[in-house]
Amino acid sequence: MKFNNVREFSHYHGPNAVDYYFSPSHKFKSVILRVTLTLPLEAKSAAAHAIIPSLLRRATKNYPSLSALAQRGEELYGFSLRASATRT
Repeated sequence: MKFNNVREFSHYHGPNAVDYYFSPSHKFKSVILRVTLTLPLEAKSAAAHAIIPSLLRRATKNYPSLSALAQRGEELYGFSLRASATRT
């Protein structure tokens, strides 16, 4: 696992077109973790790929409902979850 520094973030190229960006805070007890999925833009899969961020904001395997995920987020001080789809 090799990290490359990109500004304030460490960057790791993972398998299956997944990129990880990690930035610990030395001033606060917090971290930022950004996971980027790079998927091909194809007409037959564009709609399915576009809905992935919405699904990730609603539930996970460990927190299978929106309310369970929100409750867990409230237990974590300063918790923020964002997901979006863009094309480049």
